[in-house]
Amino acid sequence: MIADDTEARRLPPFQLRPNKFVDRMMFVDLIGCAVGERGAKNYAYISMGATFLHDHHSVYRRIGIEKLFSFGRDADDIKRQMFNRPNDRMICSQMDSSDLHMHLDELRDGGSVVIWLDFMSSKERRSQLQQAEQILSRLDPGDLFRITLNAEYRKFGKYDENEKKKYPNLAAMAADKLKRQIKEYLPSVLESIEPRDLAPLLAGAVKMAAERALKHRPEIKIVPVLATSYADGDRMLTVTCAVRARTEGRLPDAYRNWKHISKDWNKIQMIDVPDLSLREKYFIDRRIKHSPVRIMSSLPFGPSDNILAMDMKAAVESYRLLHRYYPTFYNFDN
Repeated sequence: MIADDTEARRLPPFQLRPNKFVDRMMFVDLIGCAVGERGAKNYAYISMGATFLHDHHSVYRRIGIEKLFSFGRDADDIKRQMFNRPNDRMICSQMDSSDLHMHLDELRDGGSVVIWLDFMSSKERRSQLQQAEQILSRLDPGDLFRITLNAEYRKFGKYDENEKKKYPNLAAMAADKLKRQIKEYLPSVLESIEPRDLAPLLAGAVKMAAERALKHRPEIKIVPVLATSYADGDRMLTVTCAVRARTEGRLPDAYRNWKHISKDWNKIQMIDVPDLSLREKYFIDRRIKHSPVRIMSSLPFGPSDNILAMDMKAAVESYRLLHRYYPTFYNFDN
């Protein structure tokens, strides 16, 4: 399996995708909690990076991690990464993501690692989870692992006449197709999947990958610390977990006191922040402690349709919770 470079190039820069931006900034914030115990100098950050290395820049400038590594399949992209890297020490390598586990000891260089596998394809979930399992089996206490999986329900395809001959409904079709992909990572009984079920099922699959990884590592435990889901063209799921010694407590205070910590594999933070003008953002920021209903009532506009009003309320609530991570990227020409 190779990093999803081609699909990534089809999307606009992540600063222009608020949900993706918020998700990434939450992760950077979490990394700050992780490195607090041991110090940034004792960590290496490893991810697919993409052309502009946005997450590497954030980790370097906000957290102070200097040992950085990115990988991908396209030689031209790697050359561009070399030009864009935040420091001269960073390594950019043309490498398949399935080979990463074989290089972990070299990359950690005696310290700890933060690893992010950012997958976009829904077609290779088994390989993606197998890679997660391989990497998790080689991690040590203090390490942090994150994986992004495609959780778009539409990827199961259309429930057309041919599918109707095989399945009683769309939910049954989705369940069968997912079982054919990753049966060993799913519950033993799974007869139907509704759209709302897919992200929790995939989070459970990551949990299963972690449990399988622990079979030969009785001295460690793998603890979920953050799970998010957001729409970014497709709906995506990210799951982040921390590695602890078996004898240690669940999490140190730096984690437990973090506002967005996930206490369970299925505790998924939905990210659905609204697109706001600069004026709208400042207006809501001044009222950020108010309830969503009160904020909406103070705005001079709003949907008259009840369903759209409920959507707006959910978006305002999401913004209230996550406004600290909201991007500030605006065109001032108009």
